[in-house]
Amino acid sequence: MKRRPATPYQAGIIDIGSHSVRLEIFEIRSGGRYTLLESATRSLNLGQDVFRRGRISPENLNLLCQVMSDFARLLDGYGVAFRRAVGTSALREAANRELVVDRVRFESGIAIDTLEPQEESELYFLALREELFPQLPEEERTGIGFIVGTGSLLVNYFERGVLKFSEAAPIGSVRTVDEFGHDALTTELMIENLSTLDLKRRLSECARLDPERPLLLVGLGAGIRLLTERYGGTRGGGLVALSGAEAQRVAEQALKAEPENLQRELSTADYLAISIPACGALLNYFLREFPCARFFSPAISTRSALVAELIRDGRGGDRDPYEQDIIASAEGVARKYGLELEDARATARCALKLFDKLRRSFELGGRSRLYLQLAALLHDIGHFVDTRQHHKHSWYLIVNTQFPGIREAEKRIIAAVARYHRKATPQRSHEEYAALPEAAKVTVLKLAAILRVADALTHLEQAGSFKLILHGKVLTIRAADLEGVSFSSVYLKSKSDLFYEVFGLEIRLEEAPVQL
Repeated sequence: MKRRPATPYQAGIIDIGSHSVRLEIFEIRSGGRYTLLESATRSLNLGQDVFRRGRISPENLNLLCQVMSDFARLLDGYGVAFRRAVGTSALREAANRELVVDRVRFESGIAIDTLEPQEESELYFLALREELFPQLPEEERTGIGFIVGTGSLLVNYFERGVLKFSEAAPIGSVRTVDEFGHDALTTELMIENLSTLDLKRRLSECARLDPERPLLLVGLGAGIRLLTERYGGTRGGGLVALSGAEAQRVAEQALKAEPENLQRELSTADYLAISIPACGALLNYFLREFPCARFFSPAISTRSALVAELIRDGRGGDRDPYEQDIIASAEGVARKYGLELEDARATARCALKLFDKLRRSFELGGRSRLYLQLAALLHDIGHFVDTRQHHKHSWYLIVNTQFPGIREAEKRIIAAVARYHRKATPQRSHEEYAALPEAAKVTVLKLAAILRVADALTHLEQAGSFKLILHGKVLTIRAADLEGVSFSSVYLKSKSDLFYEVFGLEIRLEEAPVQL
């Protein structure tokens, strides 16, 4: 990453959506304050290409390259040093996205990052935490957030300001039109599609929902903002706050709206006018399914969320501000599959102790510590399917679960670490291991070796803490009382083979007073 100049400086953010390409240029000032200097929007229906035919057409690719070249010249005119372009649902689902990204980079000089759904969820939630939660008492920071794009829907559940659940669905405010044509978009179809997601049941599996507890409902997205401005009697760019009853009235009015009339009345793009009835259906769905006492719509967009991320990165800091949410979400998944959380947490604590003891000597860096913690929490979820082959089922369940803030490539590392916590060692003949990049294979070997030992030490951790002493080629595990842990010592010996192979360290158990 380039070193940032002294404030103020300019930053340019480009958002390539399903129906438009937006550029916003900001001035970043000291203290994290920023001002919008200029914005530009170009309508471009990439969604119709992708959602109907699976790929971006040559005609729309040419138009996208032209738009991005125009935006590049505008950024150059401002002398913008920091710029970021991201693509959301249409680009990430396009079969030819690699070609699209390469052509745009070649013709405009702008590199595009494809945002995965869980990256979007992270961006929006952190922006929500910074902008909305400070205005609420901690006990009121519990509720549901939904982010409506024209091509996708993100749903979050947060409790006392910590994210517990996050999922993405291919249901956008205009996507049905792109897939089947204008006549296919009905509110009944939108609500039926939402009902098939069975969000309420799946959310309840991962979080302890109190059916009597009033929840906060937060809606984000351009369509939701237009809806609240048109039917909620609000104007301007600030926070919109409505009671549950007021929000229900707004939803019902939006459901009856005619897009053609809205387009003329609001002087807006046709895709935004089309999105208002669909957003009304979404709002109606959440109000009907959950006990939402209040509805908020903050003025947060993809661009402003990316600027907030840029500012956070500039501040530095050792701790990932989203880490607690990722872990809480993983614990929710563990609960869903019937694990005893205290046992899973004990294994995770053991794994992290081992990691921290070894990290400097064996190049354990980056996000490896988080990967290990998540694998330790989830390595036994496969018991939900079958005990004998539970490690393989754990791999499958992890790979097919959405975790906020965890990219697909990262998820496959975590799943592989969990898969190899038992007897088998990673082999190139194993499809799930062979498909990983070379650097990821090394990470899996190191973390799986640690997890195996941690799994054997869980009983020690539950009985009382232990100390690790690394001296030469010996790692000593010292505990005050080893009585009754003979099974653990035998089990530890059987689990330390990969550890010795990877790290070249012999593991010994020693009974002695422990001073932490």
